[in-house]
Amino acid sequence: MQEVLDDLRICRDAAIDEQHRNFNTVCDVAHECLRVLNIDNLDLYNRVLKSSVRDDTLADLVEEIPEVRENLALVTELKSLYEQLRLLKLEGKVYDVLDDFFNRQLDRTL
Repeated sequence: MQEVLDDLRICRDAAIDEQHRNFNTVCDVAHECLRVLNIDNLDLYNRVLKSSVRDDTLADLVEEIPEVRENLALVTELKSLYEQLRLLKLEGKVYDVLDDFFNRQLDRTL
């Protein structure tokens, strides 16, 4: 394993694209490394992704991949809020729902 790591370290950043002869091998190594790591999401970000993938790249992935975007807590909350507002708008309780939603978001951030 150390030999593979040493070989990768001598490559300059973004040097291996789809035309490179080892592109598929590097993708397989990255896949297997992520598969075997026994760490939570925050550790994965802090120990692996933070130093190798830009934050805007991660944000783009979330925006461009519907399966990922659907799993965001904020999207789930907004869908729930929309449904509650739709059901309650005839009863005039929209402000109660909005107040509750923003208070929960505030509690999460504090």
